[in-house]
Amino acid sequence: LEELGECVASAQSAEASYDENALTQLLRGFLAGQSEENRRVFLMRYWYFVPLKTVGAQCGLSESAVK
Repeated sequence: LEELGECVASAQSAEASYDENALTQLLRGFLAGQSEENRRVFLMRYWYFVPLKTVGAQCGLSESAVK
């Protein structure tokens, strides 16, 4: 049955795929409008789940500034 996996439609619905693409475009637009420092902080915090204290230390910012 594994061989048929390439022939069978994805389990992901068209609606889920559309939502994923829409979210991707929104995030790209948001990040494009941010400074390089803000993009870095955002990605570290919300993509890589780096703790506030670590993000601040690596970016030279206080925890409050990261928040």
